[in-house]
Amino acid sequence: MEEEKNQNKPTENFIQKVSTFIQKLFSMGKRERNFKENYMDVYKKQSTEKVVRGTQLMLQYVANKGIKLSPTIINTLTFTKEKIELGKKLTSKEEAKFWLAYTDLSNLIQPVTVKSLKCIREEFGVHTGFFHKKQISFAERVQGKYRRTSTFVLVLALATQVLWLWQTYLFSETQTTNKELKQVYEKIIVENKNDHVLHVKALELEGNLAVQKKKLKNLIKPLYFVYNKLQPGLNLTNKIEREYNPENYPEMKKYEKLVEEEYLSNMDSLAFSIQILTLYLLPIFYGLLGSCTYILRVIASEIDKQIYVREHDIQYALRILLGTFAGFVIGWFISSDAEMQVGFSPAKLSPFAIAFVAGYSVELLFTLLDKIVSVYSGSSKERKETETKDE
Repeated sequence: MEEEKNQNKPTENFIQKVSTFIQKLFSMGKRERNFKENYMDVYKKQSTEKVVRGTQLMLQYVANKGIKLSPTIINTLTFTKEKIELGKKLTSKEEAKFWLAYTDLSNLIQPVTVKSLKCIREEFGVHTGFFHKKQISFAERVQGKYRRTSTFVLVLALATQVLWLWQTYLFSETQTTNKELKQVYEKIIVENKNDHVLHVKALELEGNLAVQKKKLKNLIKPLYFVYNKLQPGLNLTNKIEREYNPENYPEMKKYEKLVEEEYLSNMDSLAFSIQILTLYLLPIFYGLLGSCTYILRVIASEIDKQIYVREHDIQYALRILLGTFAGFVIGWFISSDAEMQVGFSPAKLSPFAIAFVAGYSVELLFTLLDKIVSVYSGSSKERKETETKDE
């Protein structure tokens, strides 16, 4: 008996598994039917109650703006709202009247929509805040987001520009002192070795150069790692231009001790840093700041006109990228050699102003690029036509 029971156990287990599987299939079918029924219920609610609730926002907007509206439209919409709230079904004629009235009202308030009215109202918004939760509209949230972004970019751009101004000033002053000191030593050699005035001036310039070298060393310390990695690929040299042999002229030997290899290396590092700030970082930051300024202006206008919708966030994000790219493109047209040769002047700020304008109005930059492309493509077409004619 026990052996028969043991033999029947596998068959019983198999039957149980099959029955369990069939039950699961039936339950899945029921869930699918329930899901379809629930989905249809939700769809019906969305196609009636949701639209009716939206009409109340539209009527409120019309009343606030003092827009004249046909009494027939108001009666149709309020009648439909009352019937829906009582749980009654609309007849086909009543539904047709409702949609006609809804269409007329939508055309009257364009480009304002139900979606845009919801996006600027706090009751349809989100709760924000760490300690004290406050409900704000979607429009206020995106405005606050880009306001904070603009402030951060502005502070970052100003800090970078202050660093750039300080580096440019120090580079220019050190170069000037170095040049003047070399000229003084050359005058001592050529004109008069015992000229007291020249020696006093040389001592003064030596003191200035020593102070500037110390400032330069402190400023360059954070850049050592980056510069040492990139130096092999840069066309920077640490050579002293010699017109007089230091072995024959002790004054020039003294000069070369002051202008040693570390000093020249620091000057190259500073020049490299200024080029990075001038050609890349500052144009990008100002392009980004221009795009943020444009977005804030557009959002404020859309909130005032009550036409902001959340789908516009995609356009704003794209605008940020395009503004950054526009600033980067402007950096291509800045001459790095001119930046190194001349000291600071207000004219140097003009490329950054152009980068800001390019970020603010990306369309201008791309229109210019389109014109350049069309000019070159037109000239190439003319060349091909002339070649074919000659053949």
